[in-house]
Amino acid sequence: MRTPSAARPRQRGLHAARTVAAKEVTDVVRDRRALILGVVLPALVVPAISLVLPILTARRAAEPAAVAVVGAERAPELIETARSAGLVRVVPVADPDLALQQGQVAAILEIPTDFARRLRAGQAYVVLRYNAAEQAGEEARAKVLQAVARHSVDIIDQRLRERGLDRRLLTPIEVREELVAAQQRGNLFVAILLPLIVALWAFGGGLHVAADLGAGEKERGTLEGLLVAPVDRWALAAGKVAAATAMAWVSVAVAATSQYLVLAFGPASVADLFGRPSLTAPLLAVLAGVGGLLAVAFAAVLLCVSLFARSMREANQYAMPLMLLVMLSAFATPALEDWARTTAAAYAVPVVNAVLVLRAALAGRYDLGALALTSASLAACAALGVAVAAWLVSRESVVLRS
Repeated sequence: MRTPSAARPRQRGLHAARTVAAKEVTDVVRDRRALILGVVLPALVVPAISLVLPILTARRAAEPAAVAVVGAERAPELIETARSAGLVRVVPVADPDLALQQGQVAAILEIPTDFARRLRAGQAYVVLRYNAAEQAGEEARAKVLQAVARHSVDIIDQRLRERGLDRRLLTPIEVREELVAAQQRGNLFVAILLPLIVALWAFGGGLHVAADLGAGEKERGTLEGLLVAPVDRWALAAGKVAAATAMAWVSVAVAATSQYLVLAFGPASVADLFGRPSLTAPLLAVLAGVGGLLAVAFAAVLLCVSLFARSMREANQYAMPLMLLVMLSAFATPALEDWARTTAAAYAVPVVNAVLVLRAALAGRYDLGALALTSASLAACAALGVAVAAWLVSRESVVLRS
């Protein structure tokens, strides 16, 4: 006679974890929402941002700033320089201040009545009014300053020629730049963007799956049935973490690959703004290793949150502050690079350590000590998360809470 499932000895070890993971991955593949959020979304959103941003940036940079000029007749050469350079578009308005307030112009350039006299005497000034809280105002400020600088250089050249002098006397030292291959503009941009993509999609890719594997199964009433199966609690937790990690890996791979393809083979506008990136075998190994460990750590933490929550809605609410923390850590990491150079403790902080290592690798620097400490830190987080998840699924008060 066959022994009932509840009476059979529990399966332990990696074989049981693989069995649970295979079952959960099969369910994930059948879940259309998980595929859309984990595969389709990163494949579309990440390259779309990279394609739209250069277009918008190039368009705003090419368009002259709308400026109301008060007293344009007092400095016709300055205004002509601004116009011919495509920096300023003079907008005739009856009330410049009202036009600035209503957004008809981005700035007001006022030429004083004694501008010409002051300029002949040595130095004149103009007054620029703009709204610093608006991007258009800041852009207009930059373009007006550029126009004034160009016109000032012309005046300096004229004054020097009148005295038989050369402008090079004002710049006795010339700087000639030479870019190292690992520091080319494309790699510099990727060093800023790619670690953020890896961190955010390692978290977001496994978020929906982890929420469904814990809180979702509570809502459907299937978690209790799974717990009576002859599978060790650690193997059950490890299998669920593996399933969430698999989707996170897919999301990271799709997002990173689509971003690279856009930068490497995108239109000329993308290349002009960002440059063309280059990838090497050591860099790919670091991306895969560190990104993979980060995804495992996130999946374990998210599973714990999901098991603790009463519903998927509650699990997602718990996950949002964690997402903000991940984003804050990823964006703040570049400011912590000086700290990382002076102490190894920086590579023990999850998320921060991964972004630091990825940024260094993208710049062509491979610190084996930093890699080892980062890997150990992320692996410890993952192991702790699996242990906590195993403890949570063994608690009847947690499993049955709804």
